[in-house]
Amino acid sequence: MWVSGSILKHHTWEWDYIVTVWNLMKQVKDMAFLDLGCNIGAFTIPIARLGRRVIAVDANKENLRMLATSLHLGGLEENVTLIWNGVSNETKYVNLVPSERNVGGIQIKQSANQNPFDKDNTIMTIQLDDMLTTFGSRPFFMKMDIETHEAMALGGAGKFFQEIDVRYLLMEWVHYLKTNDTKEGSFITDFLSENSFRPYGALDLKKLMLKDAYLTWPNDILWMKK
Repeated sequence: MWVSGSILKHHTWEWDYIVTVWNLMKQVKDMAFLDLGCNIGAFTIPIARLGRRVIAVDANKENLRMLATSLHLGGLEENVTLIWNGVSNETKYVNLVPSERNVGGIQIKQSANQNPFDKDNTIMTIQLDDMLTTFGSRPFFMKMDIETHEAMALGGAGKFFQEIDVRYLLMEWVHYLKTNDTKEGSFITDFLSENSFRPYGALDLKKLMLKDAYLTWPNDILWMKK
């Protein structure tokens, strides 16, 4: 009802964010795009169409199957690398819990099952730190939309942010607004601040104050490398 519904009605999903991404990316020659939680490719396809390299990661194989078909039909296969994995702070097997209202809103849960072939909803998570050779030396624009798993993903990305030239990070913040439990949100803001990122509104690019993170920040944040 969300991504597909918007595409059917408006022919796009979050187009204003895609425009923001592209306006920043085109200022940096050869900047690539890392799409964590790529869903069916609302960001991956247009960025690839604009001639940039894209690495698209998703835990939902059905999303990747549809995205692979779209890339084939659009002649964009050479521009995109698809990775079927969850992203977390350690390598382990987890269960995927689908959302009844949102097919793309699948979430990662802990699993006692250590056999990846027992169930369709079991998948391996991986740390970004273990994927360093995938990215090379080019600058990256990173998008993270992984359904409340952001803190876990950043927990396994210490080396990644030291060694990979990430200039921008677009991420959802709506899950951390107006909450009494700020542990995960505080980890995210501390981690990114320590890696020289500063928060801005994703659409107006207005600088945000860390003290307002749980009160007045918008639903989506653009972190820019200082």
